Amino acid sequence: MSQLRAVDVKEVLAQAGEALSKASSDLIKLDDAEILSNDSKRDFIVRAVARYADGRVRSVIEKATRSPTYDPAAANVLQASGLAKE
Repeated sequence: MSQLRAVDVKEVLAQAGEALSKASSDLIKLDDAEILSNDSKRDFIVRAVARYADGRVRSVIEKATRSPTYDPAAANVLQASGLAKE
């Protein structure tokens, strides 16, 4: 496998928080990250706390690929990135 890309934890949490906020129509901030994966794995996995504007909290798992060939806009994204083996 080629060199894996570095992942910025704060950036992953910020983008995931924005996506969750948009999907739920609520303001959600992710923090208290606990990295569950290690640097040699293709996927970056982190557990975080989702904090809602009204004070509710939930545990969430976020996953991001470290694959340098991953292009989510590619027509053959699964085959080109190695995410699909069949």
